[in-house]
Amino acid sequence: MELDLGTALVGLIVLVLCALPFILDQRRRAGRRKELLNNLEALAQKHQCQINRSEVCGDTVLGLDGKRNALFYFRDHIDHPTVAHVDLNTMRKATAVTSMRHGADALPDRMGLCLRPAHLGRDEVRLLLFQAGPATPPNGEHLFADKWERLINERLRGN
Repeated sequence: MELDLGTALVGLIVLVLCALPFILDQRRRAGRRKELLNNLEALAQKHQCQINRSEVCGDTVLGLDGKRNALFYFRDHIDHPTVAHVDLNTMRKATAVTSMRHGADALPDRMGLCLRPAHLGRDEVRLLLFQAGPATPPNGEHLFADKWERLINERLRGN
């Protein structure tokens, strides 16, 4: 069985055309991730901190400065950035919070982290990680919230 040059060329072109959307999507995601991390680094530098642990999930990034015990939050949702700096020395406990939609579909409506202050009279800090839209199902935010809840609580127990 012989393979002529024309068939091989057509096969290669089809392969490239099929793979191209996946390659472009991966590059777009990597660029978006880098942009979110850069925004988080800039926020930390404003507070004279340095991020030594961070994670991106969707349009949200959390970072931690272990030396100063500070948590940083940056969310860029539809051109509406939200930022937060939390001094973990003033917090008592972190809890992952999920509110569910009412109705037949039991999908989460919102997910986030709630940080409770160590002293009465101070407000708790709520960090939104996911908010449902018309066509936005959750994509790992629950695991992300649980992981950071554990990580923050381990730091709080260490203080």
